[in-house]
Amino acid sequence: KWTGVILLASLTLLAIAFVHSENRTTTAIATGIFASAVAVCLLMIASQDRPFAGPFAVKPDTLIQVMPAAR
Repeated sequence: KWTGVILLASLTLLAIAFVHSENRTTTAIATGIFASAVAVCLLMIASQDRPFAGPFAVKPDTLIQVMPAAR
């Protein structure tokens, strides 16, 4: 899945570069914005890869509070 996401991002960056190839400033701005968005998305996916372990772990406190009420 990681290879697919990175390959798709690379192909999209290449397409953006081809579309804006006439103006280097526009190409730099467009690829910079998209590359930043890809980096944020990859970081978010990586941080939530295992939601119940690691530094960004989701604690079950809220679920434990709601559980008795659901019975």
